[in-house]
Amino acid sequence: MKSVSQLVNENNLTIRRNLRTNIEKQSLVINEQFIESFRDVNECLEDLYKNVNYMNDCCHQMIKQIEVSFVLISKFIFKINLFNK
Repeated sequence: MKSVSQLVNENNLTIRRNLRTNIEKQSLVINEQFIESFRDVNECLEDLYKNVNYMNDCCHQMIKQIEVSFVLISKFIFKINLFNK
């Protein structure tokens, strides 16, 4: 009733007839506000998803580079050990 009392200032026949329309309009406005807010949240989540994927790609590239470096260093150490013998 408190919500209805916020929509209705007077109690006459015309206002009572229009009450449903007014409530539906207010509901529509609330739903549109929710959709707009959700759109902002969705955009933030999409940006976060893109950033995480980018970081994941970078990490995979670094792992590959480390693996290549490890192989090269291992070969280098092997050669050094051969020369030292």
